[in-house]
Amino acid sequence: MPAAPLNTNPEWTADGFNQWTADGFYGWTADGYEPTTLAAAVTAFATAGANVGQLTYVYDALVPEGFVITGYVPLLLSAVPGSYVPLVISLGPAPTPTTITVPNVVGRFYYDAQLILLQAGFLIAPPTWVLSSTVLPQYVISQSIAAGTQFTQQTQVTITVSGFTVINQPNVPKPVP
Repeated sequence: MPAAPLNTNPEWTADGFNQWTADGFYGWTADGYEPTTLAAAVTAFATAGANVGQLTYVYDALVPEGFVITGYVPLLLSAVPGSYVPLVISLGPAPTPTTITVPNVVGRFYYDAQLILLQAGFLIAPPTWVLSSTVLPQYVISQSIAAGTQFTQQTQVTITVSGFTVINQPNVPKPVP
């Protein structure tokens, strides 16, 4: 493996195997720095008789989409023929989160409230069940994020529902473990 060039460019950072520049990502290869795409890594492992194993995809602001983040050449040089080597692949910079308005689900039937929140782009936490003398069973009493508030997609919302959970209702036999 060639010696790493001196890090005279202040825009470079290193993880020991890979070099990033402001222009893109360069991984170690046997003949110097070259862009290391997933396709190139698969070909190199196949040539060495090894296989690419589990692929993990992550967002990375510095490494362009489709390029290998892990130092694949050190992995390649130590790969046993027939083995599977996991790689981490860049999805590029993370997308900008979308801001959406929280819908009002108070007073809605529990299953309708879940559907409304999911369709709006929110995650739903397991509900809190409480007894109420003023709200019908299975209807939403409150929500953890106020309606009309702006939040990013995939924010978790917890709702409070009137009544018992299905397995705790009166006169319903308890399941046998």
